[in-house]
Amino acid sequence: MVQQRKLKICFLKADTLPYEAIKHHGEYEEVLHALIEPLCKSSDTEIDLEISKYDVIERQYPRDVHTYDAVIISGSFADSSVDDKLWVLRLCGFLIMLHDEYPHIRQIGICFGMQILARAFSSKIQANKMGWEVGSTELKLTEGGKELLNPDSDNRKDVIRLQQMHQDCVAEMPEHFELLASSELTPIQALAKYYDDKKPRAFTNAPDVIPEGKFGQVQIIGLQGHPEWSGDLICSLIREYEREGIFSPEYAAKVSAIAQQPTDAMHVGRSLMKILGINTK
Repeated sequence: MVQQRKLKICFLKADTLPYEAIKHHGEYEEVLHALIEPLCKSSDTEIDLEISKYDVIERQYPRDVHTYDAVIISGSFADSSVDDKLWVLRLCGFLIMLHDEYPHIRQIGICFGMQILARAFSSKIQANKMGWEVGSTELKLTEGGKELLNPDSDNRKDVIRLQQMHQDCVAEMPEHFELLASSELTPIQALAKYYDDKKPRAFTNAPDVIPEGKFGQVQIIGLQGHPEWSGDLICSLIREYEREGIFSPEYAAKVSAIAQQPTDAMHVGRSLMKILGINTK
């Protein structure tokens, strides 16, 4: 008999993608679903996946937050995570509340999502002195990163690649977090916070599921890169930034070529699923 479980994800959407990106690749939530759903289908367990979207710029938050297994915070070009806009501060407060009152709900931040997690837990965010980081980028893993960002113990990588599209960065590690990865331009590329007592927590909708090893100890994980974004999607954003005059034609051509290089998106995606208690192939 095939095992079954429910995976209920609260997706906190912090922006809307440009029209051309939506036309060819879908909105933030559709792109995320395109990463997670195939991974769920590759599991030996039959996964009942439910992803609910909330637009945090419009002050949308779940009233039934206690029913979720995980919260994922999207990227954003709407505002900087440095800004003191009310929606940014409100989001920080919500994430702190989750950490304190619902510690069993895992938090995953991607790009802006990682930055806002770091800010919520007292780190500083700043414009990267090295400038923009765009396209498929090599990340060097720390020892902790080698444990958490490799889903298989017999196929561990020291270096991975993920798509990037950011100008801001986390300036310093928040207290009680562990560095997982760095790149040439961005020293803090991934980070994680473990449960203080290092004891795994059961999931809301799967109380019998406990992730193995260190995966089960993760309460919060953030990635500056995008495991959910393809090179084609990055290129559509590059074209948009070139049209707006943010990128010069020369720079756009350079980073478009970088964006077409391979990444370890599925490798990292499988690691995130393992943190959520789902083993994939």
